[in-house]
Amino acid sequence: MNLEQIADVLEKAATYVEAIESTKADAVAHDRQKLASILNERYEEATGESLDDEALHKLAGADLDVLAAFDKLAESHSSVSDLGGPSDRHDRSASLTVKEASDKADEDFLNFIVS
Repeated sequence: MNLEQIADVLEKAATYVEAIESTKADAVAHDRQKLASILNERYEEATGESLDDEALHKLAGADLDVLAAFDKLAESHSSVSDLGGPSDRHDRSASLTVKEASDKADEDFLNFIVS
């Protein structure tokens, strides 16, 4: 083996490794951009405003762990939890006439005084 062949093999190996690393870097950049876009949507839902391009670019350049933490935080605060449903029972039935309403008011007042 002469030096030219060794140089060719090293050059091909470097090109191969560079292509693999480039593919990995592109995949990470795509994941970051996707997470930043999701965070931007959630920010827009919460505030009614979208992040400007500079802020979005900075967010996309952040570490994946940081973006995942922000995503988890935004997801946990994106919706309000239900506190229950409407009541099925009514405390009082609706009075149909003025006389019934007056009688009910008198009855409630007397019950209040007696108790």
